[in-house]
Amino acid sequence: MIELYNKIKNTREDLDIKQYEFAKDLDIKLTTYSKYENGFLNIPIDVLDKISIKLNVSVDYLLDITKQRNYGKVRKMNYHIFLTNIRNYRKLNKYTLTTLAEKLYITPQALHNYELGLREVPVSILRELSIIFDVSADILLGKLKKIKK
Repeated sequence: MIELYNKIKNTREDLDIKQYEFAKDLDIKLTTYSKYENGFLNIPIDVLDKISIKLNVSVDYLLDITKQRNYGKVRKMNYHIFLTNIRNYRKLNKYTLTTLAEKLYITPQALHNYELGLREVPVSILRELSIIFDVSADILLGKLKKIKK
């Protein structure tokens, strides 16, 4: 996940945006943003989504899943679609809660809680799901229907 923090920082700096300006744009405290950018605090998915929009880059780019910065206009995620996609891709790939949970090194109950929206999905789990399902994180998040090539 170190790459995530570096991508955010480097992209922000490439755009000549100061940390305090970016934190203000994201509507979070500078100290909180600084902890996100330096890897001292886990970034919630909704904040990662805001960051991708403000930097005009895909979540896939930030998670180092692709080198392509964006797929056109960067859209807002749809958390309900994301939760539905976790379940749908799990079933499409013929994983049970137990088998997918094992691949993610979490309990089946934790995965079940993610799918139901009872527990917030960490960014690290989003990245792993994208890799396991071989699908764009932006598609999982409902930011894209399909990638234009």
